[in-house]
Amino acid sequence: MQPRASILRRVACLAAVCALTAVGADAASAATKKPVKKPAPPVCNLVKKAPSGLSDQSMDITSADVATNATTLTTVIRVVKLTTTDTSSPEGRQWEFDFKVDGSSLDVLAVTNGPFGTTTTYNYGTATLDPTKNEIRYSISLADFAKATGTSLIKNGKSVFTSFAASSSTVMQSPSTALGHTLATLGQGDTAQSAPTAKYTAGQPSCVKVGS
Repeated sequence: MQPRASILRRVACLAAVCALTAVGADAASAATKKPVKKPAPPVCNLVKKAPSGLSDQSMDITSADVATNATTLTTVIRVVKLTTTDTSSPEGRQWEFDFKVDGSSLDVLAVTNGPFGTTTTYNYGTATLDPTKNEIRYSISLADFAKATGTSLIKNGKSVFTSFAASSSTVMQSPSTALGHTLATLGQGDTAQSAPTAKYTAGQPSCVKVGS
């Protein structure tokens, strides 16, 4: 019969071996565990500038963005203070957002507002004048955008937008889109351009709510 002290020593040794084995397993597990990749921050303010101090604040651009999802493209132009009607420009106002897709020629999306309502480029999509957020938003389906501009369908994760520019102007709004959205440009409001390095990859997270 083994002495009690000998048995206790063996039990203690076995416990120490088990503890060391567990520590080693935990260390190996920690070494092989892949770090959690943080999601990319939303793209915002592709175009950004300080207010120009225009007397008509609905024409004074502060920033602009574009974003897409699987079906829709949305542009946003932000101004100092947007109004749904404008006595300073009774004939009409227009806001344009320009960009390149995959290096193609500049595409222009415009929203015109005046005595005949609110109209959009190509007669496709919908425009929203949001005086609460001071935003002019334009949403168009990717299929309609490709058809209207004669360009390839934008592909999420692949198509790259660059060369962003936003502008505003006073116009003489056309009474019929069959004649075009404007009959004449009466005056330049404001302009703003992105940094040369600014880009947006289709489908990338954005501060823009697509389709709004």
